[in-house]
Amino acid sequence: MPAVWLLAEWPTGADEPTDNWLSTLPDTGPVAELVRLAETAGASSTTTGN
Repeated sequence: MPAVWLLAEWPTGADEPTDNWLSTLPDTGPVAELVRLAETAGASSTTTGN
């Protein structure tokens, strides 16, 4: 089973996260790239590397 990342958008000063995504992309890239790919997933809540 692949590892799953939980990416959470939690703005400074916010009491809780405003958005979140699940990802099975590898951890070999920069975090900023994972965030960019999650945000471009649009309505999908899951981003996969398959």
